Parts: sequence; structure tokens; C-alpha cells
Amino acid sequence: MRDGKLRGTPKGFKAQSDCILTLSVEREADRMEIRLIGQPQWDVLNQNPMSLQCPTEDVSEDHAKVRSAVLEIWQTVPAISHKLDFSFNELSESLNILALPGRELYEKYLGAYEAPASSEIANLVEVLITKDRPKPPVFIMMSQSDSCVLPLSFFFRRRATESEPKKLRSDAGEQEILAFARRFVGFSAVVCRQRSQHYLGRAEDAKSAFSKLRPQVKLLPNTDLELGPFLMDERQTFSRLQQRAYLSRVLELPCPVTCAEEIVDFLETQDEPAAEIHHWFCRGELSVPKNGTSGREKARLLICNNCEVSIDDFRMNGDHYRLPRYDFPAFHFINACNSASLHGEFSAGWLSFWLQKGWLGIIGAEYKVPPLFAVQFSRVFYNKFVKQKLSAGESFYRTCEYFLLKHHSPLGLLYSLYVPYDLRLQ
Repeated sequence: MRDGKLRGTPKGFKAQSDCILTLSVEREADRMEIRLIGQPQWDVLNQNPMSLQCPTEDVSEDHAKVRSAVLEIWQTVPAISHKLDFSFNELSESLNILALPGRELYEKYLGAYEAPASSEIANLVEVLITKDRPKPPVFIMMSQSDSCVLPLSFFFRRRATESEPKKLRSDAGEQEILAFARRFVGFSAVVCRQRSQHYLGRAEDAKSAFSKLRPQVKLLPNTDLELGPFLMDERQTFSRLQQRAYLSRVLELPCPVTCAEEIVDFLETQDEPAAEIHHWFCRGELSVPKNGTSGREKARLLICNNCEVSIDDFRMNGDHYRLPRYDFPAFHFINACNSASLHGEFSAGWLSFWLQKGWLGIIGAEYKVPPLFAVQFSRVFYNKFVKQKLSAGESFYRTCEYFLLKHHSPLGLLYSLYVPYDLRLQ
């Protein structure tokens, strides 16, 4: 260590072992306390515990900035809804747009602490994420409530030697562009969001049971004119996996649907033990309270014939909900396409809801995603998770990496993993 900077490999780090960092966020009244935890425990984090307090409303502002950048990409890249491939110029411009809020987020939560070890810790994060190793590192975002979910994938790492923010030049080559992309945490590490400890014991039991059962898929589709053609591709993904015996069976929610009760009945159908994947190919929206009225935005899903389903539709009376009676473990993949008004609290809200029954969590798009990209993203993910039997975290990371390297697309950052990163099928 020289000049207050960490040099080389951190003490206690083993190249062949899992590298796990946890950003723990706990809410205290109207403020958040944020801590960085290393696993294995490195000396620098033990000796210099990292902690920050900031207002909870900052998180909503953070998501708004990211969401604004995503929408700017939609306006910048021609025909984004009808293609998978970005030109290098389009990728470069998109990364520059996302890096603006990304730099601010990284400085705010990881790089701008008053503690003497702040620069050392920031450099530690860079070393751990950028150092070559057989498996990608894992960065866990551990939050206590929906209002504390940070957009960690978009954090853009400032290099320790970089005094001024750099942008990609218009004439940047492929390797320079891809190296720039790797500075987003979501393109250099498995980013997994988890909830506070009181859920984890139940989730561990479900995770163990999931790994021992054959998987089956329950498909909850949207059949409207815009998403209908893409639904065929989703069905084909599951059909091929079933034909090759990677899935025991595929069940599809009968349409039309008139109420949430029919969805609960469908999810409760359990003829045989199975590790269930509930795949929603639908729209996701936020119903915004009208002017002059109180209340929080509510997440809703539009399925089948655009039947709207919100968490409130599962309410029985008071704070009691009718949740599916569930004997076998499951997670939800909410592939909510073409939804312009989603943010981190959207998936987190549904996550809190499903976790009440000890389910395993959610994978979902939190920002506006083109349907063409959405169906291809889920296809690649399921091939890695179900066919190749990679862990959920590595499957998710490799899927984002695949689209970056093969299609030069940054849109994998728009998805979030709220499922245990080490969940896998045997």
C-alpha cells in the first residue's frame, strides 16, 4: 500500500474462490444507513468499516435519473424496437448517456466518503470487480425495504487514476468501447438484490428444495396485437426445452382472464412436485394517483386480453391477501415489455408481495424494454439456467454479457435479479 492507495490483490483474496461484496442498506426513519461488507472478510473492510447516511428520497431521485437516461436512449437509437444489434456508434452513445447518472451514483455511494480509507475502499471495489477470475464476482444489494433499492447495475466505476470524468470518443474502437462498458457494475459483476435477513431462512429452505426437483414453467401471457407476435417466440423457447426434456412440462394460463382469482387458481395447480418458474410475458405499468388525491403509485401487470392485475387484486379484506397455496418452490420472471414508467420499486413491490409465502423472488425488467429484446433475453437466460444448469446469478450475468458482446447492446442493464444468485438446478 502506497500513497493511501491499495495496490495489487487485497489481503485474503483467493482468485479461485467466490468474490462477494454486499452493499447493505437499512432504513432509519427518513434516512438510510449504507454499509459495504466483504466476503471473504478483507482486512481493509474490517479495519475501516464503511458507512454512509443519506435521505431516503434520494433513491427515488436516483431511479428518476436512470429512467430519464434510458428513455433518452430510446429517443437516440433509431428503430430500437425492431432490432437487436446496435452499431458501435449507437452503443458508444448509449453508454455515454448511461454513464452520466452512473458516475454520480458511484461517487455518491462508493467513492465520496469522508473516512480516511475512502479512496482505498473505492480502489478495493475496482480491484475486486476488474481482476480476472474464472467466475464473475457477486455484488449483493441487501435492502430492508422497497424504498431502499439502489440501481446498483448502473453504478459506473471511476478509475483511481482518473481525475476527470471521461467520455467515449466518437472514433473509439471496439475494445475501448467494451472496456468502457465493463466499468458499469452490471457488466462486470453479478448484481443480485436481496431483502433483509428475516426472509432469508425461508428462502434457503425453498432454494434447497428447488434444486432437487425437475423444473416446469407456468406461462402468464399478454395476447394483445402488439405483444401477440412475440408471444410465439416465448412459447417456442419453452417448447424446445420441453422437447429436449429440460422441462417436465409447460402450462399456459387460459385466456381471457377476468379477475386475479383465476390467476391464483392457475398458480395453485400442482399435479406433481416440480421446481416452478412463473413466467409473465406481459406489460407492466404504474397507476399514478390523480391530481389532488393521495396515495402511492401502484404496480400493475396487464396479461391475456390486457386484464389489469395489481397487488390489491389479491386482497381479501384489510391487510389479508389470498396468495396461492404453495407446496413447491418457485420464482417469477416478470418479462414486462414496452413499459415506460417502471423503476426499482416496481419489481421490489411485487417481490415483497410474493416473499410473504417464502417464494424465491423475481427476475424482471425495471425500465422500458423493447419486446423483441425481451423475448431474446429470456431465451438466452433459460438456455443457460435450465439447459446448461448455471446458477441463476451467472446465467443472468452471462445473458447480459452475451447481448453486449454479440449484439453490442447495453439493454441487459435494464433487467434486475431478485433471485438468490446461487440458485441452480441439478
